[in-house]
Amino acid sequence: MSHPSRSLVSFIRGASFCVTPLLGAGFVSSASASESTAACLEAYDAGQRSRHEGDLVSAADEFLVCGGPACPARMQRDCQRWLDDVERSIPAVVFRVRDDAGNLLRDVSVSIDGGAPRRLTGRALLMNPGEHEVVFESAGCRPLRTPVFVTEGEKLEPREVTLATFAAAALQQRAVQLPSAGVTLEPPGAAAEEPSRSTLAWPLAAGALGLLGGAGFVYFGIAAKHGESDLERCTPNCSQARVDDIKQDYLVSNVSLGISLVGLVGAGLLLLLDEPAPGAANASGLTLGPTPSWNARF
Repeated sequence: MSHPSRSLVSFIRGASFCVTPLLGAGFVSSASASESTAACLEAYDAGQRSRHEGDLVSAADEFLVCGGPACPARMQRDCQRWLDDVERSIPAVVFRVRDDAGNLLRDVSVSIDGGAPRRLTGRALLMNPGEHEVVFESAGCRPLRTPVFVTEGEKLEPREVTLATFAAAALQQRAVQLPSAGVTLEPPGAAAEEPSRSTLAWPLAAGALGLLGGAGFVYFGIAAKHGESDLERCTPNCSQARVDDIKQDYLVSNVSLGISLVGLVGAGLLLLLDEPAPGAANASGLTLGPTPSWNARF
């Protein structure tokens, strides 16, 4: 037969063994709830500060935390309402990056305000309102550093960006100076911008013919006029030879006038019809169009 006092001691020990884990779990649950509430309060305050400072992206992240199910119900309502307002205000920018030939580039990385580069995937980038410095990079193209200004509430407005390829960028240098040798190297296509001598030969010849014809018209016309005055003085005793000479002067004058008109009009037509093509071809047959340039339309 067991002693009553020993039975009581055993009962107390067993009860203590069962209660101790329950108390420990309660303390852990209370500490976890306290940490969660502290995190909610911190996000609640930080989100409002970031929103007031204009950092809408950070404010949205904080409101997403304090609006979650782990935070008190009243705090959730405030943060969810603020999150809706901030998301409507955050600019969402879409960049379309092309090379100088107009081809859409797919492998492009972008860095905003010195941040870590990230690859453009076709999705909009969330940016705070205001001016930012954005760097675009792609294989085979020169990096482009450009300011970008976005406005509050701007949503999904495509922005076109053009990156110059390395080959096109080299052609941008109109002339390379060599001070030591005193030589200037013109870029390909520069000589084609000036008309060649062969293309000017025919217009010059036609113009010279027109000027000679004009001079003949004036000279023989004056001679015919003088002869006509002489005929008035000698009439009716003028010789037939003298009359024939005056007629010949008038004929030559009229012919010279025709030649002058034909030459001058021909020179003008040759110059008009001999305009250079928009893109000049160099010796290798490569067509060079307008000078490539970077273009960021914002």
